Amino acid sequence: MKEGKEITGASLQSPHDADATYGHKGKGYEVQIAETCEESNPYQVITGIDVNGANESDQHATLKMVRQLVNDGFGPDELFADTAYGSGENMVECAGYGTNLMAPVQDPDAPAPADHWGQPVEPAEPTGQATTGSEPTNDASPTRGLAEPVQPPLDLGSFRFNGTFWQVLLCPGGHAPIEQEVRDAPVPYRATFDGDRCANCPLADRCPTRPLASGDRVLKWRDANAATQTRQREQQEPDFKERYKIRSGVESTAGEYKGRHGAKKMRVRGKKAVTREAYTKAAALNVKRAVQYHVGELARKAQAKAAGA
Repeated sequence: MKEGKEITGASLQSPHDADATYGHKGKGYEVQIAETCEESNPYQVITGIDVNGANESDQHATLKMVRQLVNDGFGPDELFADTAYGSGENMVECAGYGTNLMAPVQDPDAPAPADHWGQPVEPAEPTGQATTGSEPTNDASPTRGLAEPVQPPLDLGSFRFNGTFWQVLLCPGGHAPIEQEVRDAPVPYRATFDGDRCANCPLADRCPTRPLASGDRVLKWRDANAATQTRQREQQEPDFKERYKIRSGVESTAGEYKGRHGAKKMRVRGKKAVTREAYTKAAALNVKRAVQYHVGELARKAQAKAAGA
């Protein structure tokens, strides 16, 4: 016998299916789906299917799917995914395959949200109220004594990098480095900036570069960190949010796939059989969409011909 906390999600979940595992959605498997999302397409089709255990993280599914799409000749220029699939590492690796991973990323340094109150909530003490009989004075001006707003420090997201984040193109001040190198070190990437330009830069006090004895300034970084911080800035911009709206379309496809095509409860057991069934159902969904579209087109042409006769 073991304590519940000692039993992993990869442990045997059913005597009828030794491959089934346990995840936050329950026992069984997860099916990863990639679908076209080009607005000019007359209809969208599923281009990639991958089956993994319910206990496996979506972080590991991203590159598997991209490799599958590339090998099948469907390598996308952009891949829209939710936060579970987004990370600096995945962005860099996807860029190596020519794919821009359009997925929000979480702040790796953000504290995990608490699932309970740390302490009882106390009523706030009244502040800023005059006692009975007092008169306000001129010192109560709302602008008196306020400090100037402090600008936050810049980070790697303020720099412009190449697609795979191993080379700096421009600093926050708009200048290219005078030298770059890749080193065999824990922080492998290094760029040097002209010290004379940096000395006159209004952003120097906030810049993450560090001064050298020569007077120049140097920036060291990891590609995954640069990708993460760049995306954290991008995902706050209206342009990213507008472009990202298209990702919601795959949710209806997932619902159609699980509901109308029965993928939620497949009548087979074992990963090999489940995978075969997952591909068959995806093919059926694609054929159905194609038939619906082309039959509709034939009907419209027939109606137009009849109206013109």
